[in-house]
Amino acid sequence: MISIMTFFGFLLLEVIIYFLVKQNIVAENYLHHKIPIGLGLFLWLLLIIYYAFLQWMIPSYDFLQTYLPQYIMILTLLFIVGWLDDRVGDPKVKGLKGHFMKLIKERRLTTGSLKAFITAALSIWVLLRIMNNHPLLEVIQFFILTLMTNGVNLLDLRPGRALKFFLLLSCGILFLSSLQQYFIFLLPMVLGVLLLLKKDIGGEVMLGDSGSNLLGFVLGFCIILMTPWWVQIFCFIFLLHMHWISERDSITNWIETKPLIHWIDQWGRV
Repeated sequence: MISIMTFFGFLLLEVIIYFLVKQNIVAENYLHHKIPIGLGLFLWLLLIIYYAFLQWMIPSYDFLQTYLPQYIMILTLLFIVGWLDDRVGDPKVKGLKGHFMKLIKERRLTTGSLKAFITAALSIWVLLRIMNNHPLLEVIQFFILTLMTNGVNLLDLRPGRALKFFLLLSCGILFLSSLQQYFIFLLPMVLGVLLLLKKDIGGEVMLGDSGSNLLGFVLGFCIILMTPWWVQIFCFIFLLHMHWISERDSITNWIETKPLIHWIDQWGRV
C-alpha cells in the first residue's frame, strides 16, 4: 500500500502544483519570490485517497467505520478555513493577538479569527466524542490541539521549517505509540510531508494555512491520543512558550540564537 500511495502522491503533487500555477494561486515568500501557495490541497487529497484505500483493505475494522468519517470531516473543515485564509485573508494581520484585536477594536471578523474559533470548536468536539480522560487533562488536551494547530502555522514562515518540525515530532510519537495507531492517523501525513519536503525546502512551494492547519491538528490529535499524560503536559508547556516567543519577538529571531536549532532550520535550504 505504501508504494502505491507514494506513486499516487508523486503524481498528485505535480498535478496540484500545476493547478495552483495555472489558477495564479501564488504568494510572495520571505524572499519576495512568487510561488504556489496552498499545498494543503495536496495533503488533504492525499489523506482522502489514503483513507479510501484503508477502508477498502480492512472494511471490518470497527474504529474505521465509527470514527474515521468524523476525523475526515474535521480535517476537511480545517482545510477549508485554511484555504479561505490563504485566498482572501489579510496578510497584514499577524498572530492570534492581531486577529483578536481586530475583532475587539474594529468589530471585524478576520479569516484568522474565524479559523481560531472553528479550531477551538472542533477541538472541543474531539474531546467530547473521542477522548475520555480526567477533566484537567482534557483542558490541557484542548490547548494542545488549538495551540499546535496555530503553532505549525507560526513555523511556516521559512522553507521547510514546519515540515521538519512535523517530522521530528512524528518520530517521537512513533516511539511512544502503537504501530496500528501510527499507521492509521500519522502515516498518511508523514508520507505527504516527505513528498513535499524537497520542494518546500527549495522554496518552490508554500504550505499556506490550509497545509499548516492540517499538520498542526494531526500532530496535536496524535499527541493526545497516542502519548502518556506527562508527554502531553510537556507539549503543553512547550506550546505556551512557543506562542509567548512569537508574541514577544519572533520565532525566527529566537531560532537564530540557538546554534543547533538554527543548523537544523537551515539544513537543505537554498
